[in-house]
Amino acid sequence: MDIHYDPGGLAALFPPISQVSCKTTELGSFKPRLLVLEDDGLIRLDLIDMLCDQGYAIDEASTADEALQVLGATADFAAVLTAIHMRGTMNGLSLANVAHER
Repeated sequence: MDIHYDPGGLAALFPPISQVSCKTTELGSFKPRLLVLEDDGLIRLDLIDMLCDQGYAIDEASTADEALQVLGATADFAAVLTAIHMRGTMNGLSLANVAHER
């Protein structure tokens, strides 16, 4: 698992390519599934819109606690895209570490 982050406040957790799984769409094609965690609703919607246009299936969360519930329900995400600084019980780097351990 690789954790990539930039000083601007976003982090992404990418599993090795061999662990990436995809969701099947109605047409039988595959879409990599991403979890987007951003506490600012407008930024989150913009990210989701942009990623959907690129062909990704998206799950979203506005807090790390929400993201942990989503991650606990399924483990078939190609990547987790998260803000680093956010409100709540943990920041994005802590969430990335918890997700990495799962």
